[in-house]
Amino acid sequence: MLFGAAISLLALLATGAGAASPATGAARVPMMRVDFDAPAGCSSADAFRRGVALRLERTAATDAAPPVRIQVHLTRNGDRVVGELRLSREQAPPDTRAVEGASCDEVVDVLALTAALALQPASRAPPRAGSPRAGAVPAAGPRPATAPPRSAREPPVVASAAPPDSGAPPADSAAPAPPPPPAPPPPPPDPIVLAPPIVTRAPGPASPATGTHLEIGASAAFARLLSSSAGSGPGPGPNLGGGVMLGVTHLREDRIARSLRLGWLYLPNDFLLAGGDVVDHWSAFTLTACPGWGLRAGPLDAQLCARGIGGWITATDRAVTNRRSASRSWFSAGALLRGAAALGAGFALELEAGVDAPLVDHQFIITTPLRTVADTPPLSVLVGFGLSRRL
Repeated sequence: MLFGAAISLLALLATGAGAASPATGAARVPMMRVDFDAPAGCSSADAFRRGVALRLERTAATDAAPPVRIQVHLTRNGDRVVGELRLSREQAPPDTRAVEGASCDEVVDVLALTAALALQPASRAPPRAGSPRAGAVPAAGPRPATAPPRSAREPPVVASAAPPDSGAPPADSAAPAPPPPPAPPPPPPDPIVLAPPIVTRAPGPASPATGTHLEIGASAAFARLLSSSAGSGPGPGPNLGGGVMLGVTHLREDRIARSLRLGWLYLPNDFLLAGGDVVDHWSAFTLTACPGWGLRAGPLDAQLCARGIGGWITATDRAVTNRRSASRSWFSAGALLRGAAALGAGFALELEAGVDAPLVDHQFIITTPLRTVADTPPLSVLVGFGLSRRL
């Protein structure tokens, strides 16, 4: 990132020129030194100075305010702009404010407002109640009469009323007016109060709900459960069916959820039987446990799960004259990889692919002629695609 060199300039934010006399009540504003450091093309020191001047109220000041040093530093943080304002005065600790915004102009405008609010109290001297405004000429009018000063040795003159018929001229009975009270001392200037920082932050992504929830789902499934024996023909075809599930899931913030599901599957091979002689129907309950091991990328996640299956399989050989069905139990254990894509409102599309090892080996045999037409393979493949809903 290319940063422009720090620009140091001494500016007096006032529009009046020349030294004004006390009678004119000219405004005086504090001197300030601006050090502006920003990336190339990211606003300018002139824009900051204009922003301060437009907001700074120019009022009369009784004393010249000490110089103020203002340091402005802008940096880019991705698509955001971070600005820092540091004000330093003599015999006072520095004060630092940080602002974050979407553009350089926005951040510089907020920093200029903060600096103007900090500089105003130092140059403001509020007039006393009842006193004329600074620089105003008092209206002409009669002044109260005051008696000339008397000598300290001269006794005070006491006026007495003369009788109405004495013929003597009446004495001046008006008492001398008291001198005006001394003017109270001017109030101390207001302390410097910095405006609170105005920080804008980009809204972050909403956190997912946490806790334990029930979930339901349905899926289509594809499996290869029986294999043909050597020399027995094409054998059973793949099984195609579907199933439902009920489970409990525990959501964790920024981590993959843990779940435990109980499902039921029914997979016949009638739909995909291609020239085979053996028809089988497989019904089973599945128990799937997912400890939350996997990866997440936005709404997508993939995790590794363990699965146990228990049920039964029924096979019938269509090539014999007297068809008889044989049923056998089915128990297997294995693992699967589950991928999910969140759709919102608790819905998710899921794809599962797993491999299971049958725990008991079964064979299906016909007697006329005597031969084995199908048996359980060392490994069976089960793939499912469905929709789940978190309640």
